[in-house]
Amino acid sequence: MRTFSNLALVLALVTGTTYGQALSSTSADPQAVTPDAPGAAGPLEFIPNPHAFGPVGRPHVMPMRTPEYFRNAPLPPAAAHLDYYGGRVVSNMQVVQVLWGTGSFLPEVTSTSTPSMASFYQSVLNSSYVDWLTEYDTTGLPAPTSNQIIGRGSFDVQVMINPSSHSTTVDDSVIQSEITAQINAGNLPAPTTDGVGNSNTYYAVFFPHGTTITSGGMSSCMAGGFCAYHGTVAAAGSLHEYFYGVHPDMQSGSGCDTGCGAAAAPFGNYTSVASHEMTETITDAEVGLATIIAPPLAWYDPNNGEIGDICNAQQGSLTVGGEIYVVQKEWSNAQGHCVVTGPASPSFTVAPGSLPFVNQAAGTKSAAQPVTVTNTGGVTLPITSITRSGATPAQFTQTNNCLPSVAAGSFCTINVVFAPTVLGAKSATLNVNAGGGAGTKAVTLTGTAIPGPYKTSPTSLLFNSVAHGTTSTAQPVTVTNNGSVALPITSITRSGATPAQFTQTNNCLPSVAAGSFCTINVVFAPATTGAKTATLNVNAGAGAGTQTVALSGTGT
Repeated sequence: MRTFSNLALVLALVTGTTYGQALSSTSADPQAVTPDAPGAAGPLEFIPNPHAFGPVGRPHVMPMRTPEYFRNAPLPPAAAHLDYYGGRVVSNMQVVQVLWGTGSFLPEVTSTSTPSMASFYQSVLNSSYVDWLTEYDTTGLPAPTSNQIIGRGSFDVQVMINPSSHSTTVDDSVIQSEITAQINAGNLPAPTTDGVGNSNTYYAVFFPHGTTITSGGMSSCMAGGFCAYHGTVAAAGSLHEYFYGVHPDMQSGSGCDTGCGAAAAPFGNYTSVASHEMTETITDAEVGLATIIAPPLAWYDPNNGEIGDICNAQQGSLTVGGEIYVVQKEWSNAQGHCVVTGPASPSFTVAPGSLPFVNQAAGTKSAAQPVTVTNTGGVTLPITSITRSGATPAQFTQTNNCLPSVAAGSFCTINVVFAPTVLGAKSATLNVNAGGGAGTKAVTLTGTAIPGPYKTSPTSLLFNSVAHGTTSTAQPVTVTNNGSVALPITSITRSGATPAQFTQTNNCLPSVAAGSFCTINVVFAPATTGAKTATLNVNAGAGAGTQTVALSGTGT
């Protein structure tokens, strides 16, 4: 039987503790936050978590609030600050949505079209809502550190499982065991990891209407209980450590429908709660294994909890792909307040990442190949310069329409030409240098310069009858270098049926100057009677190839 470590669940949203800040800019949003109740006097006082983080990993609970607490969300405490304790974060979250058996679910929970929980995870994990979390990267921090960079993630798959227990009351220990059993049975995808073995998979478990979740003496969707939580299951055997979140039903009559947010419709509260748990998992992945305020905790405030706890009850909206989602604001150390996204900053991509050119005659120019620079940020992207570096940068040229800037949401094009002047393999790096902290993107350039075209003339030599034991008069073959660099001649050989019946002398080796020619004098010297044939091979180096001349004659 599998043994699990002490679970320090972060029970993120206790019934009535979700995030209900009114938004003035989302009146058209069908999920927009409901207006303040009549007579509301502004934000209420922030109530910190009354349950200090326990030495035995007891649940981290946010107590139930009244609906007015959501409508008049409190400001975070002035001293709020997340400290890093050395634990893992999630590099690139991969969400597996788990539906706990059959029953009544909100349609957007079971759907995978837009809008749905599936589209929410896919959209939000690939948006500015996640981008600013790089301020919680752990790379380069003093030891202990997991040395991770937080990046975007994705929605993997939705799976409806058939749990071993169909009880209407499900304890967290049962949830852990069931997820593990479903993974081992192949019904759920196994946890994935980043390049150095840190787990990325987050199992977001959703329960049908009428199911109560219990953990540590608390229950979901009732006074003194919770709206959701996230936890950690330690690695065991061949199964990697994994992360999971628990989401009770929030439909009308569930109890969580009035105590878990202030959005105008249930789906808005679902996404708000989900964003809270998702973000807390990303920034404090191993909280479920912690027993004291020390590793494996990652980003944590000993007085106020995790990134979402500090901003609990503060909702915002995020537009991705034309769809508006309600999300919870999260705490930013860098900005000193609760935010949906970071400050607008330039960002960009270049594509492709490499340009291989086909063999090009030295002294000539290839057709241009394009590099597209796309402004992925919300502000104008300043392009400070476009440079070339590396082994042979002078062998490549570029023109562009990128300077001095690229408008938000727009793109520009750099046309690169391979123009070699010296034979051989060439390589360089095209550097697109942007200002405003956007940095530099590089494109690898490669190509090989070969000699220009050359020809041999004539392409065949016919010797008339020659008495065996004698030699014919020499016949010339002219090798002309039409290129702009010297043509290396590596060898002149004979092959075919009777190559020994022909001889040659030449002035071609080792090379033929640009625009010049050389001569090969071929003699037919039959040793026996009969028809003789052979091939004269003019072998040029640096990729210029071989030219051939057919030889024939008759010995009498």
